[in-house]
Amino acid sequence: MYRKAVNNFEKGAEKGAEKGAEKGAEKGAEKGAERKQKILALLIDNPEITQTKMAEERDLSRKQVQNAMKELQNDNLIGREGSNRSGKWIVY
Repeated sequence: MYRKAVNNFEKGAEKGAEKGAEKGAEKGAEKGAERKQKILALLIDNPEITQTKMAEERDLSRKQVQNAMKELQNDNLIGREGSNRSGKWIVY
């Protein structure tokens, strides 16, 4: 019984990894630096843009945008002014 559960778990993990790899490949294969440059360009053009809108415009997942923006914030290249709902992004 234990062995069967482990086998089922491994099969599920393999399928999940395959789907994740396919989804990631669909959502843009650009590298981090290139992705961050494109996000910076979007923020300069429209400081009020949402992460969801950026993801749609650049054919990325929201998580990819979120991670890139977090890195940009950690590098002190961007900052947030105002609230989450009505604020805007500042590019330094």
